[in-house]
Amino acid sequence: MTGKIQIKLLFLFTLLTLRANSQTDSLYPTWIKNESNFIYFEDASHLKNTTQKWGSKDRSFVILHIGDSHLQNENLPNQSRKLLQGIQGDAGIGLIVPFSTVKSYDARFYKSTHTGIWHYSKSYMGKFEYPMGVRGMTSFTDDSAATFNIAFAQKVSKANNELVVFRHAGDSIYDLSFMLDDKPAVLKYTDSTKVVFNVFGDFSNLTCKIQKSNSIQSSITITGIVLQDSLHRGGLWHNAGVGAAPYRMVLSEAYYEQEAKFLNPDLVIIDLGTNDFLYANRIETDLRNTIITVIEKVRGANPNADIILTDAQEMKYKGKRTDRKSTRLNSSHSSV
Repeated sequence: MTGKIQIKLLFLFTLLTLRANSQTDSLYPTWIKNESNFIYFEDASHLKNTTQKWGSKDRSFVILHIGDSHLQNENLPNQSRKLLQGIQGDAGIGLIVPFSTVKSYDARFYKSTHTGIWHYSKSYMGKFEYPMGVRGMTSFTDDSAATFNIAFAQKVSKANNELVVFRHAGDSIYDLSFMLDDKPAVLKYTDSTKVVFNVFGDFSNLTCKIQKSNSIQSSITITGIVLQDSLHRGGLWHNAGVGAAPYRMVLSEAYYEQEAKFLNPDLVIIDLGTNDFLYANRIETDLRNTIITVIEKVRGANPNADIILTDAQEMKYKGKRTDRKSTRLNSSHSSV
């Protein structure tokens, strides 16, 4: 029997909890159409993690939100993050990006700058020079004097006490150092895929400096950065949105599985599709197989996570509205 949960935003699940807890309705936008926004599922067990962990203060609940430009700028994800953490507790910001190093637009609540020479790969590109991870954007430099800075609009909370940098080890990889305003981050440990630092919340600027410690070191490839609570006490909303990305973005991320295993999400929202039909105003014949392969990759990395796919919305491109019928794979909902 197919279930249906009505919500008032496609992926703002925190609003559902506000109503369930009889909290204020003031956060509910009046312009959302209830009849057009709901979650379909075959059985309640398909949302097991969500139903068991939702609404428990200071209990770990991790969301990985994969999507395109409507996520990258953090307008909706950051509002979702705030609502989630108002209910679950604050477990940190999650994934962040020094966007200037990948020549892309910044998030709404932080801005980035850099010095030196940086190269990049992004998951919407047809050709990738550098491997990517779960964030879908990679920063590469062989400039030993390179730096980047992330300036937050407001001081980050004290819950952000751990900094994780995904990079892939080898004798030739540069070392990294970080400053939090005027305080240094303290190295916690390193392994073959990441460097982890203890940091002190309540800072506004995060500055990274490349360090060449020996003559062998020649470059570094950064595939993701995470700010989080080391004990995961609360809600954590990882934004993995990449502007212009189609569904195949996930398949191009060579380090997706190992990084997603570390993030260990309870819920993965796959919020893609617009860029698969927007420009040609049609569905390519192989898209269904692509979506299935993406789901299999996501499920392979996190077999216990709930997975929700959103329905791509009709849009306007160059003043013309997309054909709603052309954006549907078929008229029925099926289990994958």
